[in-house]
Amino acid sequence: MKKIIITILILLIAGVGGTAYYFLKVKTYDLSQDTALEGISEEEYEIVLPPDVDLAKDDGDESSKEGNPSSAEIVGQIRQENSQSSKPKVTVETIKEKYRPSFESLESQADGKINALAGHAISEYKEKKANGEKISVNYFLTKYKTAGEALEAKMDQAFEQLYGALQKELKANGFSPDEAADIRSSYEAGKKERKNALLSSALDKLK
Repeated sequence: MKKIIITILILLIAGVGGTAYYFLKVKTYDLSQDTALEGISEEEYEIVLPPDVDLAKDDGDESSKEGNPSSAEIVGQIRQENSQSSKPKVTVETIKEKYRPSFESLESQADGKINALAGHAISEYKEKKANGEKISVNYFLTKYKTAGEALEAKMDQAFEQLYGALQKELKANGFSPDEAADIRSSYEAGKKERKNALLSSALDKLK
């Protein structure tokens, strides 16, 4: 039976890592049936921005319904602040370095959530086994595939907000937003690289 949960964990973590969709033919699971799992997979990420950056939604309109500044206003504000300050010369690297702790915080939160998700799967498996219940592979795959996708969606959403703020600051300082492309590549690669470490941690919990 341990092989079943190991297989589920491999597919679960691989799916959360963004590598591929392994369960295209598996039905979705109503996460509201498991409030603990729902809390893990749908909890919002805390976006930790650099101290001098405000995250504003950009809906493509000059004035949003909530009164947030438009993208053009944000760019103008950043340019004005930079022109009035006597700070060292701003470069692409200094801007990206400023955001590094923010992305690292996001990755740390993601690792914690994925570990919690794997731990929940293991706990449920052990509980069912201890109670002599039948272990349904389809049940586990359906349930945790759904949770994994919900978790990844939240993770990607948080990344896009942070990444968008970085691109806006690059543009405000006269640089191409494409200069941030390596940050996205690193993010995608990081999800894959963490897969093995997270799987190893999960397997240790099975011992």
